[in-house]
Amino acid sequence: MDRNQIAIICAAGLLAGIILLWKLIARLLLMLKESVEIAVPVAQRQEIEFRTPGEKCLHVEGPLFTTAFAGLSFTLQDKATGQNVPLRMVLFRSSVKGFTKVRLLLHRCAINHAGCFDLAIAGMKEGRDYSDCRIIFTKPYVAKSMLFVLGLIFAGGLIICGLVFGSLALTGQI
Repeated sequence: MDRNQIAIICAAGLLAGIILLWKLIARLLLMLKESVEIAVPVAQRQEIEFRTPGEKCLHVEGPLFTTAFAGLSFTLQDKATGQNVPLRMVLFRSSVKGFTKVRLLLHRCAINHAGCFDLAIAGMKEGRDYSDCRIIFTKPYVAKSMLFVLGLIFAGGLIICGLVFGSLALTGQI
């Protein structure tokens, strides 16, 4: 195989890596957007409605580097039965960061039926402005996001290999 053929193969790998990276990022952002079921402002007590039963994840969202959620505790009560829904702490908290906001996973819970629930937040500080913060319930997505990370690493590897080996082939060092 001569160096021109190697350069063409490397260019194809580079192009495939760029396209794969672009598509994976777009799909990841879409998955994150579609996973949100409920997003409400932070309030001491409010009613929320789950339209579908199943496993849910409770996230808090606020400005980067915020300490607004320190010391808060959450209680979710089924309005139909009056029973508390157990909120399980998450061992490995995932976070989604943007340029100005961060979303942090705190709890998981099982919602047995669609319906109305009371969400209570204890520990809110008097006089603290929570207007730029939200409570978000999502479908679980951490396992899917790990697959996206592996795909992004693979796409990055294609791009790097295409650049390095293509450059070496074009300069005659291969």
